[in-house]
This record gives sequence, C-alpha cells and structure tokens, in this order.
Amino acid sequence: MSWDVQRKFPRVNVVVQAEVRRSLDNFPRRVQTSNMSEGGCYIEMVTTLEPFTRLDVVLWLNGEKVTARAEVVTSQPHLGNGIKFIQIKDADKQKLRDFMEVAKKNRSFLSRTASSTSD
Repeated sequence: MSWDVQRKFPRVNVVVQAEVRRSLDNFPRRVQTSNMSEGGCYIEMVTTLEPFTRLDVVLWLNGEKVTARAEVVTSQPHLGNGIKFIQIKDADKQKLRDFMEVAKKNRSFLSRTASSTSD
C-alpha cells in the first residue's frame, strides 16, 4: 500500500539526538530522529504519543541547541512519531536551515559516490 504525501520541505535521512517534553511531564524523553526537514521530523520511540499532542522539542545539531514547539502528526506504536514544528524562533530556524542544507549536500555526495563505485 502506498500513498502520496505532500510535504512542504523534503525529508532527509539523518540521525540527530533530541529531547521531547509534553507540558505535563516533569522530565524530557531522550530520543533520536530517523529523518528530518525544516518542517518536522520523525522521532524513534517505543512508547509513542497520540496525534495532536503538543511538545517542546530540543534538537542537537552539531552541538548547537535548537528548540521548537511541535505537534505529533503521526503515531506508529512501538516505532515512533511524526512531528510537525509549529513554532520556532528565527535564529533556531536559521540553524535548522543551515543544518539541512549540509545534510542534503552530504546525502547527494554519498549517493553520487555510491553509484560511481558500483559501475
């Protein structure tokens, strides 16, 4: 089964350490992403959250802290959650853009390298 997903920003497979916290939680959950874009990410977690749950998210991008307010948009029990960023400060948004540009370039470099070595 497949369906088209319309995304505003392309996703890139990238593992980033992150923390998520619901407003009722006294502690953050430490997680990691499996893919990310300027508009959101997929976080891996065994105990998943329900869609529409609001979260505070901290991403660690090359040692820099980026914070965002987010909302759970998808839930795959025992695998993870799709997260949509709904509020992010301009300075953090720029850090995220810069990180994603490098990640996209590295992905295309790796793809070219892999295809050229398989000839």
